[in-house]
Amino acid sequence: MSHASHLLLAIEKCRDGFRLTESLCLKVEATEAMTHQWASLGVWLIHRDVSNSESQLLQKIKELQGDALERLWQLESPNPDYQNDWVDDLLLCTQEKKELGEATIERWINEFVDEKVTTVEMSLWLALVCRYGLHDGDLIQLTKCMTDSGVTYDYRDAPDLKGRRLLRRYPTGALSEKSALILPALLCVFAEDYPLASPFMVARSLSFTGGTWDKLLSIPGFTFPHPGEEAIQTMRDSACAMVVSKDDCNPADRLLYQLRSATGTVRSIPLAAASIASKQLAMPAHRLLLDVRYGEGAFFNKAEARELSTTIRKIIEQDKIACDILMTDTEQPGGSSIGNAVEVMEAIAIMSNHTESWDTRGIEDQKKLVCQFFATLMSQEFKELDFENWVAAAYKSIEEGRVEKAFEKILKAHQVTESTVETILKTPESLCPSWEKRYTISSEISGTLKSIDQRSLGYLVNVEMGGGGNDYQGEVVRGCGVILHKRLGDHIEVGETLLEVIPSEKEVALDFEQRCQKCFTIVEKDDL
Repeated sequence: MSHASHLLLAIEKCRDGFRLTESLCLKVEATEAMTHQWASLGVWLIHRDVSNSESQLLQKIKELQGDALERLWQLESPNPDYQNDWVDDLLLCTQEKKELGEATIERWINEFVDEKVTTVEMSLWLALVCRYGLHDGDLIQLTKCMTDSGVTYDYRDAPDLKGRRLLRRYPTGALSEKSALILPALLCVFAEDYPLASPFMVARSLSFTGGTWDKLLSIPGFTFPHPGEEAIQTMRDSACAMVVSKDDCNPADRLLYQLRSATGTVRSIPLAAASIASKQLAMPAHRLLLDVRYGEGAFFNKAEARELSTTIRKIIEQDKIACDILMTDTEQPGGSSIGNAVEVMEAIAIMSNHTESWDTRGIEDQKKLVCQFFATLMSQEFKELDFENWVAAAYKSIEEGRVEKAFEKILKAHQVTESTVETILKTPESLCPSWEKRYTISSEISGTLKSIDQRSLGYLVNVEMGGGGNDYQGEVVRGCGVILHKRLGDHIEVGETLLEVIPSEKEVALDFEQRCQKCFTIVEKDDL
């Protein structure tokens, strides 16, 4: 059987307006997928003119799912005289981009959290929003209902934090992203001299990208504090609490976020805006740095990313959250590693200045980015130094080893034992159980590396190898991943290593290595 990565890639192709090749359709037909994943693909296929191979695939979906997706076929040619139940009305209104209204959205979200709305029904709706959009008024209501689905934890005036300014950076998502492992430690260093703290919010893996939530959980014993007093105490202990949507904090987003990942419905501006904004409102900080990723390794192009950032800022600034925006290009992966434990390894190398085993160009790119994030936050809140001087201070703290010490402090504050901290800092590769079984994949041609298909590579690691599993798409395999040996513009000879694979205990397809090679476009110099 084929893995769900083929189905998710098919959804990506449909979203971008491409026909599915006969080969891909056959791979999708052989896929081991969940009902909600088939439902999402069905939305894209049923409402367009399909090719012969797509028609056969659509028929296969109908045969596989039977009555479970019956309402999807009803929406294909709605009968105005037929009175659907309220869920059918909601789906039809979404398809026609009619306003749903506060009462309907509130019921929709609350009943999903209460498990009265099924994952298949919600998947149909997510796919319809991804395809047709959402009425502007409904976006505000969706964000509010998600935020209000649980308890709001506002630490901005917490007496135990003694007036500290709460700072946070949050990304819109990209492949190979290690800033969220390094920046908290950098903030922790300066919390000794400046009144700051950080409820540093992280999330699970999303679609083809990884998530800091899963990267941190690759560290034995790492525990996220419960929202409330436990998070406040963690900030008192280390100036930084790595916080997540758990317990009664924004349960709607916790569920929808994972379902969007499993159903290929991440690339939607309204869904992404509601997700990110509701997180910030459910656990607000004084200042948010919104790291807006765009390009090859992200979900959105530059224009879409700008629209997303403007939408999010407009929503959260109403709650007096200052929001700065930085646009980050993702033409190539932000470092050498892709995976959970292996990205922690690379982050440790940066913080400890032991970077000999890593591509120094990627290391320097990541340092530069993290120091820019830090300087943006600090120069806005603490104006004793300007942006450039804050950048210099950040670099110096890394070089002096202060950031690594702060990282130790953060780990211990999150219940990692002293012996475990010592082990992973001395031998970071111990985080990957199959480290000694890693193998290389080499180039079969010579030329210059023109591009890296980051989405396909991300799906191979985070879906097929299991690095990005969640409650709706299988268990997470946190020790697997890849290490890239080449960057864009490099000349490559036949037989040179393109990447190392740290294998997963999860079975991968026979053509896994071949598909890894196809992620690298290598051309003759004259063809550049």
